[in-house]
Amino acid sequence: MVDHLQNRTWKGPKVQEIAQLAGVGPATVDRVLNNRSGVRERTRARVLGALEKLKNESADRDIPLHIRLFCDSGETFNAAMAAAVTEVNRTLAGIEIEGDYLTTSEVEPSSFARRIEQEGSAADGVVVIAREHPAINRAIRKLRSIEIPVICLTTDLPSCRRSAYIAMTSMPLAAWPRC
Repeated sequence: MVDHLQNRTWKGPKVQEIAQLAGVGPATVDRVLNNRSGVRERTRARVLGALEKLKNESADRDIPLHIRLFCDSGETFNAAMAAAVTEVNRTLAGIEIEGDYLTTSEVEPSSFARRIEQEGSAADGVVVIAREHPAINRAIRKLRSIEIPVICLTTDLPSCRRSAYIAMTSMPLAAWPRC
């Protein structure tokens, strides 16, 4: 029997989806996926069959979304972003983020812009954390001209025609006005 959770990283169908397709409760699915006793062999086979069917359907329709992250920041922020990207790649199905982390003091903007343009053009989307620079703005505009979505994170680069800007704030969420 295959232990579906050997590496404790689960990117497959949700327990509720498996349970619904197999006609059992979520606790039964949990017992089967964790190879616990108390489940009839016929029921176990039905759960595993539902799991395989859902995994195959998912594989047929879900090509991973490839996101490129270009991060020009300090060592601490870069390390935090790299850890977050690792966690997303480990836990979320259908998303593959590839990060490029450079320390601001070591970045030459023109060569960083070339990397953004060249490597970003092969991605489904790009996230950029960088300072304002004409070469970086041009690289992002070129990506937008070939319809690659580009999100600027933490630093807005409005003249680059980015798709979106996500601001980081040090204001606690509780202090935000309620809408």
